Order: sequence, then C-alpha cells, then structure tokens
Amino acid sequence: MIKYKYSMESSKYFESTDDEVIGKTDSLIEVKQEGAVIDLEKRVGITLQDTELGFSGKIIMDDNNIGDFLIRKIDSERAYIYDIQIGYDENAPRNRGYGFEAYKKIIDEMKKRGIRLMSTDFSISYTSISPQALRVWEKLFLAGYAQKVGEVEAKILDRFGKTGDEIRVIPKYESII
Repeated sequence: MIKYKYSMESSKYFESTDDEVIGKTDSLIEVKQEGAVIDLEKRVGITLQDTELGFSGKIIMDDNNIGDFLIRKIDSERAYIYDIQIGYDENAPRNRGYGFEAYKKIIDEMKKRGIRLMSTDFSISYTSISPQALRVWEKLFLAGYAQKVGEVEAKILDRFGKTGDEIRVIPKYESII
C-alpha cells in the first residue's frame, strides 16, 4: 500500500515510507506513477452564498460535495463558522487535510469581503467547538493564515464521542487580513 504524508508548507500530500498513514490511494486519487503528488489546494473548493445571517456553502472535492458550512456575521467586519461538517458520519474522510483546505478557502473568500473569520467564542456565538476544529485553527495559525488574539473558556464538543465533552480555556484565533 502506498502511504501519504501531508505537508502544511506546500498544502500537498507526498508519498511517504512513514508508518503514519494519512490517506490511501483508493480514497484520494488513483496513482499510476511512483512519486505522484496529490495537490489538495487545487482539488478542494467551496461554494458560498449570502444568507440573512451570514453565509452558507458547500465543500467540494473533485466536483463532489463532501461537506457543508454555515458562517454567521458578528458585524460588518467579523464572522465565525457556526457549523462545518466534512462528511456526514463517523466514516467520513477526515484527517486528510480537507478541513484545513476548506478553512483556507473560506478565509480567502471572507478576505475579499473585508471580513475577518474568528474562531468560536461562546460569549459571542453560544456554540461549542470540536476538537477537530481546534486542530484546524492551530494549523491555520502555524501556516500564517490566523493569529492568536487571546483565550476564552469554551465548551469542547466531540460529535463522534471519541473524547468526552469538556469546558476549558482554549486559544482564540482570527484570520489575518
């Protein structure tokens, strides 16, 4: 089996000999030559529609809908992701960089509108954040798409119950315009 490793610096998966398997050939693309590179930046896209409260959209990969999201405006310059879902059950394609790429595309679209995307802040949104979303925000920070702007007490809610729900202090992020 060919193994892949994701590089945040280049937003690509590379063939790897590591034991850390991030994706399999059959669930990403058919690889016919050795050393093939999967470029998620070009393969993952979003649609975006204005709504009364903000925006809604779909996450698209290779012309297939793989998820949905809702963005709520806080004011004319700030918004947060109210809900985002990659796949619709616990067998969905996760931990392969799709969420990271989707967030980057969402941030780029918000920038075009002069809006900073904020991480979930319960005092504003009254919503919880998932462990997966926290990991994506940390990757966005490391990749230079977001900055830490403080800390906030938050409810961490794991939709698939792999970790228990908890309330704790987490970093607060916003996209860089």
